[in-house]
Amino acid sequence: MLPQVANRPLTLLRCPGGAGAKCFYQRHPASGASKKGEYLFVNSIPALVGLAQNGVVEMHTWGVTLPDARHPDRITLDLDPDPGLSWEELRAATLLTKTLLDRLKLKSFLKTTGGKGLHVVVPIVPRLGWDEVRNFSRSIAEMLAKEWPDVFTSKMAKQKRTGKLFVDYLRNAEAASAVAAYSPRARPGATVSTPLAWEELDKTDLRAKFTVRSVPRRLAQLRHDPWRGYFTTRQSVTAAALLRAEGEGFVGSFHVADVARKNLQAVLLEQVGAQPHVVADASPRHDPVEGNSPRPGFDQVDHSQGEHVVRHSQLLCSPP
Repeated sequence: MLPQVANRPLTLLRCPGGAGAKCFYQRHPASGASKKGEYLFVNSIPALVGLAQNGVVEMHTWGVTLPDARHPDRITLDLDPDPGLSWEELRAATLLTKTLLDRLKLKSFLKTTGGKGLHVVVPIVPRLGWDEVRNFSRSIAEMLAKEWPDVFTSKMAKQKRTGKLFVDYLRNAEAASAVAAYSPRARPGATVSTPLAWEELDKTDLRAKFTVRSVPRRLAQLRHDPWRGYFTTRQSVTAAALLRAEGEGFVGSFHVADVARKNLQAVLLEQVGAQPHVVADASPRHDPVEGNSPRPGFDQVDHSQGEHVVRHSQLLCSPP
């Protein structure tokens, strides 16, 4: 898990009395007022253990890696289905999202959320600002909703989402967060947000399969990392991609009319069925941030606010 959260600002869900009791979110290193530019983050195994010892169940990460808090290095498309949608419908729509990103020459990675949806994650070189990344992800959501209005919506309002899949691009706004890969969820069954190889997205509903009990067995059995290549992927959202996502050039290249005439689900399931089934490995890396080993730190417990608040020696960082 450390490679997925190291040096990223965190939003924590703490459940001191257990996941079935009252839980609360924490975004700053202390319970009181926090200075602007202070972030809660970890960069070592002891710091992760310290979070668990202080009742942290869920870890949600920003889309940036410190010390650069101004330029996102990942895009997260949160595919949130209406409860009435089947796994096959979610699966087909997720594959369509991947196909769109492939057309934009953006490599993407897949994971469960531990809830009812899936995350499609796109690593990018941290060059664009928050507004540009958010606007690009919104363009992706709106393009999907425009071309397949019966499948997707980019509107958050509940009444707009009935029977559809909401493409939540707002995970890419400044200070917004998404559940981290390998984070447990404070939900029945203790599900875990789990990275998948695209070839694993088959007819089996995977959303409740991965739990705090089953994920260790999965990791022990895998031969390759499902997100192999994530940390070495170097790609940018170029001006051409922005134009293609927002303009008619993308529609023409994607042959929307051809696809829309066919049964979307059948087309995508046929596409997946033609691919070899490869299960990959999630063996942990020793370099949580590529080329940057974690600095040593220590855990301190602050009792001044009447509760245990973990403070790691490297928890505070101000952007330049």
